[in-house]
Formats: sequence, C-alpha cells, structure tokens
Amino acid sequence: MDIRREITFDADVDSVVAMMLDREFLERRCAASHAVAYTVDVPAGASPASTEPVVVRIHRSLSTAGMPDIVHRFVGQTIEIDEQMRWLPATGDGTRTALDHLQVRGVPVSMSGTLVLTPEGGRTRQTVEQTLKASIPLLGSRVEKAAAPVVADSVDLDERLGAEYLANR
Repeated sequence: MDIRREITFDADVDSVVAMMLDREFLERRCAASHAVAYTVDVPAGASPASTEPVVVRIHRSLSTAGMPDIVHRFVGQTIEIDEQMRWLPATGDGTRTALDHLQVRGVPVSMSGTLVLTPEGGRTRQTVEQTLKASIPLLGSRVEKAAAPVVADSVDLDERLGAEYLANR
C-alpha cells in the first residue's frame, strides 16, 4: 500500500534536518507516539552540513492496546519496530532526502520510502512517500489497511512536534 503525505515547516531545510538529527527531538517523537520503550542512535557529530550520509536508527516498543484484533493475533501485547533513516547530503538546490526503512520484528511487515525536504522561500515542504508491505497470506491487505492510518497519524504528529521544536529554537 502506497502512502503519501505532505506537511510544511516554518523553517529552512538545514534547521529541519538539524531537528531530525537531534536526539532530544527524536526521543520526544518516540515518547509522543506512546512507545513503552525506545532507543535512539544518532552518530556523534551528525550535522546538516555533513557531506556523507548520516544514518539514524530508532527502536520503539509500542503497546498494541487499541489496535485492531488482527494485530494482536500476530504480535501480542507489544509491537517492536526498528527504523533506519539514511540522510543523504544536500542537492544543489538544497533539497534533502532521507531513505527510510521500518521493519516490524517477528512479523513480515515493513515500510520503505523517502522523506524529502524541499526549500520553499525560507520554509520547508516535507514529502513522505512510503510503501507499506505486509507479506501475510490472505491477511496482508487487511494488516496494511489497519496500519495506514497509524502512519498518517505519525506524520501529523511530526508536524505538530516539529512546529513546537522549531518555534523554541
């Protein structure tokens, strides 16, 4: 299932990338997603000015309470999610791209795609394009449909948390 969302931040691309590389922001994002446990790994010295890719790794344990019954049947009381964002250096026009991959542990469910930050006159448009894949015979499409709103909600959460973060910088 393909998912596409766009949001805008009132900050330049470098400020948004700095936010996406800030351990404090990423931890706040995990906590706001109701993770019962999480770890965030950002390389020392990670910076928007980096000329090499920067890889951020996040692990979250989420409660499945309130999720559809189909989710409980496959993962139990918690769902373990590993995410890797590989931030590429800026292009000539200042656009930044992160290659994003998310894997649910122990279940053939994954999501891959891009997060693109495009400069727009002192603001930044973030375009999220992901493909959600549940390789579960007979039930894959139901799992994908159940998970799609959660992905959309996480982008909305990023918009709210990002606006708060950037307003305080």
